[in-house]
Amino acid sequence: MGKCPRCKWTGSAKAFQRHFASKHFKSKKPVGKKKVFKTPGFAKRRK
Repeated sequence: MGKCPRCKWTGSAKAFQRHFASKHFKSKKPVGKKKVFKTPGFAKRRK
């Protein structure tokens, strides 16, 4: 299970990547799996 730090969304780890990238990751460039985790403060909140 994955919880979103910015909203009350919850779901699987794979679904979380899509959710975070589409709803919270504001970028015009195509987002890859590795780039999603480079979001500022993302690594600190994973714990």
